[in-house]
Amino acid sequence: ITARQEWNGTFTSGRIKTQDKVTFQYGTVEARIKVPDLENGLWPAFWTLGNNLSTVGWPNCGELDILEMGQAGAISSGMTNRRVHSTAHWHNGSLNVNYGLHLDAPTDLHNDFHVFKMEWTPNEVSTYIDNQWIWTIGLNDPATGLPSPQLSAFHAPHFLILNLAV
Repeated sequence: ITARQEWNGTFTSGRIKTQDKVTFQYGTVEARIKVPDLENGLWPAFWTLGNNLSTVGWPNCGELDILEMGQAGAISSGMTNRRVHSTAHWHNGSLNVNYGLHLDAPTDLHNDFHVFKMEWTPNEVSTYIDNQWIWTIGLNDPATGLPSPQLSAFHAPHFLILNLAV
């Protein structure tokens, strides 16, 4: 995916999505990705959305960010090309909720390819970069051990998205 500045000064970019083509519920997904240098305002992501997006909307469908880079916090702390975020977004009652963590890599990530992976089971979702753990979210209600009704979006089929925002 390439970002380009057009003749009129605007920028174009792209995304690849598998909505209504390839969906999955639970399993392992990984991609070998070389992110660009993010110093000029680029924002790459490898993520999922619930395949029911067109009927329930976001965030009701659920979102799982496997790789997201280029966020303001990373830029302000001097970690633009090193900080990888993984986050879940969902709707709970009248609230849009998210939970995520980040990993600060020891070196800039735009110099080489890296493997970004998500392992999704009925009990939890975990993400990794080059097999190094980034983040985990539990999907069960701690009181009952059963799937949490508030996290039902993560017990339904999702599709993949790869994109580069400008």
